[in-house]
Amino acid sequence: MKTKFLLPFVVVLLFGSSCDDSNDSNDTISEDPLAGVWHLKNVSGGIQGIDLDYDQGDVSWNFMMDESTLEVESNILTDGPKSINQGLLKGIYAVEFDEQQSIRTLVILGAKFRVLEIDEKSTLVIDDGVAADGFVRTFER
Repeated sequence: MKTKFLLPFVVVLLFGSSCDDSNDSNDTISEDPLAGVWHLKNVSGGIQGIDLDYDQGDVSWNFMMDESTLEVESNILTDGPKSINQGLLKGIYAVEFDEQQSIRTLVILGAKFRVLEIDEKSTLVIDDGVAADGFVRTFER
């Protein structure tokens, strides 16, 4: 008699414990709109008031949220204005995230970059935080 009641209980317990938890912390990390590859589209600002357009593939930033790193790739071969103003050089950087009063800041090599706009499907705008002569970098997916 006990077996009749015990068997269904064990079956329910086994199936119930194997359910997928959709609130897993790994899912949360990968859902960050910043995650993934962004291609530098434009750099503007500075004392000279530059406005440089980049082709897709010239410079890319890959935010790897699960590792808190940023991988920068650059295919610019000259030392001209596009190379000088592209921002971070090719390499892998540790990234810290600071979010206060709905303002997200990336800290890379001690420098703070404010995320001004992010649309996970198309546009990322980052400001280096210098009011008068800073640079604004616009990225696209």
